[in-house]
Amino acid sequence: MGLAGGLNLYGFAGGDPINYSDPFGLCVKDDAVCRRLVRTLRAQGGEEFTKAAARFNAYQGGRVEWVKADDSRLNYDGINTNGDGEDWCGGIIDGGNVLLNQDFSRADALITAVHESHHLEGLSDFNQADVNKIALSEYAAYNELSPDLRRDAVRHSDRFADWWGPLYGTHPVPLKEVKRQ
Repeated sequence: MGLAGGLNLYGFAGGDPINYSDPFGLCVKDDAVCRRLVRTLRAQGGEEFTKAAARFNAYQGGRVEWVKADDSRLNYDGINTNGDGEDWCGGIIDGGNVLLNQDFSRADALITAVHESHHLEGLSDFNQADVNKIALSEYAAYNELSPDLRRDAVRHSDRFADWWGPLYGTHPVPLKEVKRQ
């Protein structure tokens, strides 16, 4: 029957072979949320966001979901509702699905997506070498944000100031600029 039968030659890529691919024919899901996240990360620009977009685009293990901070899958042990501003969870992989905190600012959500994208390639928060690689990637992503977005990265700017800044010998934005919020 060939082409006369109405075969969609680009069905494997959601009809968009420029932005999506499935060279091995493995994609069995239609995840509009993941596609939007990939587009958003690419549009943000910068090396770290582009790499994160590629990792999400290649991910076949589950779906991407934006969930409220108090969703039980994201709010383990009450971490997002305990009133402690130092405790929070921005994302997690749960049963193969990537859960991202929809209550975060755009900047914090972008950096969280970069973080979670590393877990898609097997990096762990429980291995120090992996933690360092993820931290450097988040630090670089933070620096790729515009100054306005950096000011909105409230959750991550505190982490950079308190831990990653001293660890890497610098802070990406003057603390008075970050704390002004």
